[in-house]
Amino acid sequence: MGKLFGKINRGIIVTVVVLVIVISYLVIHSAIQKSELPDIKEACVTYVQADAEWHVLPENLRNGQTNPADSEIQKYADSLEPEVIAYYADNATVRENAMASVLMNLQVPLLQGRINTSFENGNVKFGTITFRDNTVTVDFTTQAATEYIDTASGSTTPARVSGIMNNQIILQKEGGEWKIIYASLSMSDTGGY
Repeated sequence: MGKLFGKINRGIIVTVVVLVIVISYLVIHSAIQKSELPDIKEACVTYVQADAEWHVLPENLRNGQTNPADSEIQKYADSLEPEVIAYYADNATVRENAMASVLMNLQVPLLQGRINTSFENGNVKFGTITFRDNTVTVDFTTQAATEYIDTASGSTTPARVSGIMNNQIILQKEGGEWKIIYASLSMSDTGGY
């Protein structure tokens, strides 16, 4: 009976030790993740602010009546590359996709018969922040407003549209900084004001 009791005690002791190790790991891991949240949120906010500037062509390319040539838009987008890639991870594919997105954000309004004269994106409200391995996925909303000239109708009077943007950014830590590997900022609900 004493031998059985001794074996049970050793089993319980080993189980308790394993549980203490696992719980300690989870508590420390959670504390580390929680300490990273301010830096992650700041990376998202600064990116959203910078991205808003990349939706508007410079004044010399928008006369309000005709669209600039594709080559001029491409040249302007290329000039933004050093600024854009500073937010992204050191990965050629990720950076190419980021630059393609910037170019698309400049071209799509023109295809819709609009020339953006201003774009604002702010009032960030964070939702789910999910850590996975060495990445973090951040879901959040922002309030966006675009002022534009409707070249399709021939109007020169600026119009304004606003809405909620549903956003998702995936970041990874690189060189002590959180860098973007994927960003999706998209308008889901529009209404004028």
